[in-house]
Order: sequence, then C-alpha cells, then structure tokens
Amino acid sequence: MKKGETMETKQTKEVAKKQTAQVSVFAQTTQDTVDFDPSDILIPKLLLMQGPSQLVAEGKASQGDMINSVTGEKLGDKTKGVTIIPLTHFKTMTVMRDKGGMYVFDHIEPWTVAHASKSFEEETNGAKYKNYPTLNFYVMLEKDLKENKSAMPVLVSFKSTSLKAGKKLINHFAMAGEIGQKPCSGMLTLTCTVKKGDKGPYHAFDVVFEKNTPNEYGAKLLQWEKILKQNKVKVDASHEDHEEAGVELNSQSEF
Repeated sequence: MKKGETMETKQTKEVAKKQTAQVSVFAQTTQDTVDFDPSDILIPKLLLMQGPSQLVAEGKASQGDMINSVTGEKLGDKTKGVTIIPLTHFKTMTVMRDKGGMYVFDHIEPWTVAHASKSFEEETNGAKYKNYPTLNFYVMLEKDLKENKSAMPVLVSFKSTSLKAGKKLINHFAMAGEIGQKPCSGMLTLTCTVKKGDKGPYHAFDVVFEKNTPNEYGAKLLQWEKILKQNKVKVDASHEDHEEAGVELNSQSEF
C-alpha cells in the first residue's frame, strides 16, 4: 500500500481498474464478418414446461423444468435458475386459437406498429383468437460458455404473465446502453415461479441481475451478437404447438 493510501482508497482503485478492463472488452466496436451462412444455423429454444407440454406428457420432463428444445437437456427448474447472458432481442405477436375451450398456439407474427393497437381478443370466420405481445431474447448460457467451446445461443420468449420478466431484460439493455456497454456485459439469472391460473397452477419466468460477465467470454459473445444481428438464423419450432397449449390466462398480462 502506498504512503497516505487507506485500505478503502486501495479497494476503490481496484474496483475502478476492473471496471475499466470490463469496458475495454465490451465497448461497442465493429467486428469481423462471419465466414458462414447464418441461415444454416438452427437455434434452440429454452422451453418452460407446463402441464400440457409434450415432454411432460411423455414423462421426459416435469412442470417448471427449463429445457433445451433441440437436445432435451434440462437446464434448470423452479429450484435452480439458469445464468444467461443476453445478446439481442426482438418483439413479436403470439396468436393463440380457441380449441374446445382451450387456447392453443396458432402462429407468430413479426411486430409492426399496427400490433400496438390490436385487440387482445378477436373472432375471424367463427374462430376465436387471443393476441399476446411477446419479447424474445437470444441469450448465451454461462454453463455452455464454461463447458463447450462451440456453444451457441438459445432463444427465450416472454409473454402473458412472463412478460414482466421480459421487460426487466429490456431494462437491462437500456441501462447497459446508458453506460456505453453492450447487454452481454452482464449476467442474469433466469428462474420461474408457480402461479395460479383459471385452469390450475402454471409457471412463469422471472429474471434478476447476477454479476458482470467475465472478460474471457467477450470474443465469443461479440461474435454471436454480430451473427444474430443479421436476422437470418432459424429457431427450432418443433415443440411450439405443445409448449404454448393451455397455459394462458383470460387476460393479456398481469402487468
């Protein structure tokens, strides 16, 4: 310790030094172009298991499990969260169709200005529909970055009573931008909680900020951020109709 320097001053300097190093890695810069076609990539979805979920019905998962849609790997559950690093986001409208009194997944529409004033409930040619604004995020899993050099992102979607969690992530993007950082400069924990619905209990996502992202992950994260911003990757939809079935409330959102 230098003369005249208190322990508190030394600790403050160390924190500042670490923050400076963080900025040097995640500062917004132009990255090299990728050397493969992003449209050939299939991105998994991180699925939150509900009662009607196909994998639950098959006995391969339990309600509240968070599952990789491509590999079937359990990533977390209602007792153990998943640490994620957000990369990019986009908004869509998820359209649900009434099927025998239960609203099931019908299709997804890219978000437009017109969707902001679209009615929550609609009827077309005798069929009833509900429209759910949906916030979608491409994220990397800390677990994958630690264990797999060829790690790739997963997509997490937030709607209905999970929409609040999506808005928390949007806040994270905004706050990172305010200090000149990319969203991937911070890690968050994705969890789920049990809620009571008209058709029984179900699970909803939640997120909380956890820690700064280690500099060693910087190159990988920035490479994927650039790939995803080309908007060419494809997302696995093999479980779409099952995972969305029967978990919606009668209202658009609690929030």
